[in-house]
Amino acid sequence: MFIRFKYIACTIFFFICVVFLFAGGKNIGNIRSVAYAWNLGHVVLYLLAGFLLTGTIKQTNKIPFPKQVVLFSLVSVVSGLIIEIIQLHTGREFSLKDVLWDFFGMLTFLVFFSTSAQNIKKTYLRLFQLSVLIILSVIIIPLGILIIDEAAAKQQFPVLSDFETWFENKRWISTNKLEICDNPVVFDNKSLKVTLSPGRYSGLSLNHFPQKWTGYNFLKISIFNSYEKKIKIYCGIKDKIHDNSGYNYNDRYNGKFILNHGWNQIEIDLNKVLKAPLKRDMDLNKITSVFLFMAYLKKPMIIYIDDVKLTK
Repeated sequence: MFIRFKYIACTIFFFICVVFLFAGGKNIGNIRSVAYAWNLGHVVLYLLAGFLLTGTIKQTNKIPFPKQVVLFSLVSVVSGLIIEIIQLHTGREFSLKDVLWDFFGMLTFLVFFSTSAQNIKKTYLRLFQLSVLIILSVIIIPLGILIIDEAAAKQQFPVLSDFETWFENKRWISTNKLEICDNPVVFDNKSLKVTLSPGRYSGLSLNHFPQKWTGYNFLKISIFNSYEKKIKIYCGIKDKIHDNSGYNYNDRYNGKFILNHGWNQIEIDLNKVLKAPLKRDMDLNKITSVFLFMAYLKKPMIIYIDDVKLTK
C-alpha cells in the first residue's frame, strides 16, 4: 500500500514539475534567486523520473548498478537534449546546463534510492553518495548567495550598489572583467574596477536591484577616470516595457557624459528618464537595467564605479 502511495505521489509531483518548469518558467520575473531555484527544478524532475522509471518498468530494478547508471544517464541526457531542442520553438533558449542538471537529478536517484545500488560494496556506495552531496552543495551555495544579496539590496535601497559586500558585483552583467577593489573609493571601503576591452561598444549593466523608483528625483553614479585626458561615457536606462517591445533605441533613456580625471558624479534627472521614450512615459515602477558603455575603444581602458544610488 505504501509503495503504491509513493508511486502515485511521485507521479503527481513529476507532472507538477513538468507544468511549472515548461509552462510557467518563462515569466518568473527578474528575481535571480527565483530563477535559479526554478532551474534547480530540473534536478527534482529527473530524480522523480528515476522513481517512475523503476516503478513502471520493474525489470530496470534487476539491472546491475554500473549498467543501470549508463542506461539511466543516457535516458536523462537524450531526453534532456530533446526537451531543450523543443524549447527553441517556444521562445526559450537552449541550455546545456539544464541538461547537466537533468543528468545530476537522475544520478541523485541512482546513488540514494536505486535498489541496484544496494548490491555494490558499501564503501563504493558511500563514496558515490558523498560525491553527489558535494556536487549538490556546490549547486545550492550560489542560491544562498543570491538570497543573501537580494535581501541586502532591499536593505540598502535607495543605494543600488556600493560594493561593500564581496558578491555585490553579481548584480552587474558584463563580458568585461569586473572586480571589487579597495582603491580608489569615493564611499566607504570598496569600489568596482572595470576593465573595458577594445571594440565598438564596451561596458556593463546593473540588472539586479529594487525596481520601483517612483518618489526619487535623481540617479547618481560615481565614476573614476584614471586617465589624464577627458573620456566620454554613455548611460542608458530601460524598463520592462522596453525589454518586451524590441529594445528600440528611442524607447529608453540615453545619456552622454564627459569624465574628467579622478572622481566624477553623474547625476541623471529621473523626470528626464520618465519622458525619455519617444511615444510613452518610462515606467519608473519597473526599471530593469542601468547600463554604462564606451564606444570605439582601440585599447583596454580601466574605470572605477562606486556609490550608485537614488536621491530625492
